[in-house]
Amino acid sequence: VDPPTNIKDFLAVENPVLFEDDHIAIVNKPGMLDCIGEKRNDLQSILPFVLRPPDNKTTKNNPSSQYYIPRPVHRLDRKTSGCVLVAKS
Repeated sequence: VDPPTNIKDFLAVENPVLFEDDHIAIVNKPGMLDCIGEKRNDLQSILPFVLRPPDNKTTKNNPSSQYYIPRPVHRLDRKTSGCVLVAKS
């Protein structure tokens, strides 16, 4: 599956992932991108394409592969750029 095509600004950021481990990540959100919004047009839809899955076996209780769905912990307004904390587990 290819990443959404309307998120070029996010992917163009030199290093959108500022910190990452198996449990959390901090990403640099550009302005004019919703954190959570329309399907495939928001930060939440982009995260699986830029974050690595946790190094676990695939089970319902251990997120990875098909169960791996990173989620923003908080929101920033659409026009606001800045750091977003992402839960990975």
